[in-house]
Amino acid sequence: METARYENVKAFEAHAATLATSPEAKQRRVLVCCGTGCLAGGAAAVAEELEKQLAVLDKKQRVQLNLVCKKTGCHGFCEKGPLVVLMPEAIFYKGVKPKDVEAIVQKTLLGGEVIDKLL
Repeated sequence: METARYENVKAFEAHAATLATSPEAKQRRVLVCCGTGCLAGGAAAVAEELEKQLAVLDKKQRVQLNLVCKKTGCHGFCEKGPLVVLMPEAIFYKGVKPKDVEAIVQKTLLGGEVIDKLL
């Protein structure tokens, strides 16, 4: 893949602005860090539980969420993992355990409520 080159900072900023308003930027995403540190802390179990919790939602709820779930690489906060990031809301949950996933789905994804103890 070729690296993009920009003529100047304004060209870069214009491109960044285009990306920020793209449909992909507005897509709701749940990002589960699966870097080495988070995996060691149980991120695989968190991701598995998230998939289970989302699978049992009814069709109306899944359409309402319009959600993509992804396992990602390291976010750089290994000692705080496992990490779950909700975008485009920019909610960053740390130290997530499989038992926390139901609350994340019900309270945050469906209810719009931030769970303070996970921030």
